[in-house]
Amino acid sequence: MKYFDKSPFYFYDKLVKCPRHLKTVFISSFIFGCISHMYIMLNISPQGDVCSAFFGYGAGYTSGRWGLSLLGNFIGRLFGNYSLPWLNGILSILFLATASVFIVKSFDVYNEVNCIFIGAIMVIFPSITSAFTFIFTVQYYCFSILLTCAAVYFVRKYPKGWIAGVILLAFSLGIYQAYLGVAAGFFLLFLIVDMLQSKHTVMRIFADAWKYLGVIVASVFLYFICNKIALMITHNQLSEYMGINSMGQLPLNELQKILSRIYIEFFAPMLADRNGITQYPILRFSYLIFLLFTLYFGIRIICFVQVKRGFAAMCLVGLFLILFPFAINIIYMMCFYWVHTLMRYAMVVFYIAVIIIWEQNKQLFFSVKRIPGVEWVITCLCMITVGSFCIQANEASLCLNQRYRQAYSYYTTVIAQIKMTEGYKADTPIAFIGEVQDSTFPVIEEFDNLENLTGIPNAYHYINMYSRNKFIEYFCGFQFPVADDIDKIKHLPQFQIMPFYPDYGSIRMIDETLVIKFGD
Repeated sequence: MKYFDKSPFYFYDKLVKCPRHLKTVFISSFIFGCISHMYIMLNISPQGDVCSAFFGYGAGYTSGRWGLSLLGNFIGRLFGNYSLPWLNGILSILFLATASVFIVKSFDVYNEVNCIFIGAIMVIFPSITSAFTFIFTVQYYCFSILLTCAAVYFVRKYPKGWIAGVILLAFSLGIYQAYLGVAAGFFLLFLIVDMLQSKHTVMRIFADAWKYLGVIVASVFLYFICNKIALMITHNQLSEYMGINSMGQLPLNELQKILSRIYIEFFAPMLADRNGITQYPILRFSYLIFLLFTLYFGIRIICFVQVKRGFAAMCLVGLFLILFPFAINIIYMMCFYWVHTLMRYAMVVFYIAVIIIWEQNKQLFFSVKRIPGVEWVITCLCMITVGSFCIQANEASLCLNQRYRQAYSYYTTVIAQIKMTEGYKADTPIAFIGEVQDSTFPVIEEFDNLENLTGIPNAYHYINMYSRNKFIEYFCGFQFPVADDIDKIKHLPQFQIMPFYPDYGSIRMIDETLVIKFGD
């Protein structure tokens, strides 16, 4: 209750007196978030899931996301659920900016240039760009990241912070399960950094390792308990989509393959685009240089610990370094069927780790004369990475908006032809049959490099979206009764002889149903 005894101006004064480096990370995160995502926040750019969940928040209990359902239903009761690009986008950026502050405070980062990079990378990583294409639920996903980073902070900074950490992390998993790797990656980074500081004994670090592992296990256990209770109360069951119903059931016969993939996916982005993470050649090059720095830092850390702390400590820090790629790619253990861009946000920890280890231990890696030159190299790498991710985010937003405009124009023309068909009435059932195979429909090849970024469908996938009827209703202003005898229509001789749209005769009345034949 002590906070309620304070004047509101007390909190304003605390904000004004906030250390400069914390203001820097927050402001940089907000600015880069706006630079990267403002286009999609100010333009209508729906994809299939947006049309399907235009007045919702996406899959909840059936996808194991009980936290998402609790939040979505609560907001729905207060205000209703709406896809609000501007508001959802701003909230998302603010959540991520606050998450960046927690990370900077957790690692005691004071260099303002590094704070700028951490704030920027947290909000513009391709997983966030992908999340913004799901504008109806992006704010919940970013809130989940905030909860994860807050959990990491409390566990790190407070003796009994593990209690809050377990609860916050379990609720974060209840919103989106993929962010477990963020916590695991940061916990391992704590251990690696502590090994390089004499104030932490080896036994203390060993105990912390078990504490962090306990927080991870306890939060996952709590998540599954809450998920079980939520499914029982709501009389739901997990969906089979993408193997969600087998979540937590690791096939032992596939374990070697999964472990191999975890480490392959850590190195693969330097050679090819993986899930949109290294879309441009320059990103693959910068990732390679970051990897080389990481490998060099790792070797130097092992040698340093062996000399200063002994063989046992060297083995321990070596184990931490080996487990680091496993931690940030742990999603492949959780979901071994299909991993996409949204699920790979934990890779952001890799970039942050290089910066934090460099800032706190640069004298360990290079001589005093070489440090300024190396610092310039790392700064340039950070600028290239941040700049490339900003361009990628804007390209993705442009692509999605362009495909929306194409589909809007295309179906507006189809609607006009429907209304001009002889015998059509407002209550006439309509059957869209097949997928668009129109050679006059332009495909913009310049956007093909976005094919690995989740949420950006190619042109034909977009115009044939599974929620096509909702798209036509919400954005083209045409609501119609849907024919319920499509299979019967497909076998009629009149349908068999019809050409594909847009050829003349591809729209016609068959037994009082208006049929548009896009394909067989």
